[in-house]
Amino acid sequence: MMKNTPVLITGCQRSGTTLLNLILDSHPQIRGMDEGDFYEDLLDEYLTHPKYSPYVTFKLPKISHLVPALQRVSGIKILWCLRDPRDVITSMLKLDWKLYMKAGLKDTLLWSLRNPDKAMASIIKLKSVPISVSWSSYPHGARSEIEKSAKALKHRKLVTQELAGYWDRYQTLKQKNPLRFTREDEVFIGALCWRLKQEMLNICRPDENMYVVQYEKLIQDPETEIHAILQFLNIPWHENVMKHHLLHSDISIGKTESSRPIDAKNLEKWKAFLSEDDVKTIEQICADAAKDFYNFNSLQALAAL
Repeated sequence: MMKNTPVLITGCQRSGTTLLNLILDSHPQIRGMDEGDFYEDLLDEYLTHPKYSPYVTFKLPKISHLVPALQRVSGIKILWCLRDPRDVITSMLKLDWKLYMKAGLKDTLLWSLRNPDKAMASIIKLKSVPISVSWSSYPHGARSEIEKSAKALKHRKLVTQELAGYWDRYQTLKQKNPLRFTREDEVFIGALCWRLKQEMLNICRPDENMYVVQYEKLIQDPETEIHAILQFLNIPWHENVMKHHLLHSDISIGKTESSRPIDAKNLEKWKAFLSEDDVKTIEQICADAAKDFYNFNSLQALAAL
């Protein structure tokens, strides 16, 4: 029988799920579980053992496609993290992932051009090489999230003609070697990932069991937003939530520095990273889904700044 209150932290990856989990884990009444520490076969223990009492958070953006069903679970609280898609995609493209694969001469040479310091060793060995790809093009990254969200939407018969067109383009990209992904390909995949996640949020609609945490509000006015989150969870305020960087160390999943204090330095990083064409692609795919939270009326003007 469930005793500890489960709190699911989810949403699109690169939207502040790790930061929020670190903040809440700093509260003496909350035990935070990162996705790397979560094991499905220990779920009963998480929900009943005193060491996880009275609240336990699960940072699991990879199960956001299950939220419509999880909303109906008695006692659960859901925190959906939302962030401007331009910054989300910027973060996806900057986060590199190692992909080990058998590479022929052409692929090895191409990889070597991207990694000149390791070129000679790779050319000599001509076997499995660690290929650096962005999280957007990594098969188990954004592409995996697209697959799960699309399947959930298809099951609910919520795939529009527009989404079907994007899905057809994605199917073509799936056959492409990640080494040969262009910047346009990576931006498209990142934008589609964000869009499909947003479609899942639109299905859920926030209620008494679900709260949308907007990343920009969290980092610009953390005390006000954390107060609101704790009120939603029915947990009293504790000063430790403003000191998460003093209570945690090491690097979390997604290369987040656990000891970094809350600041607004990650806000609007897209302006210095995305091209005008990148922004146009994101606008085309994401703008309609983002209109309730962000103003996309002047994307092209902002990109030119």
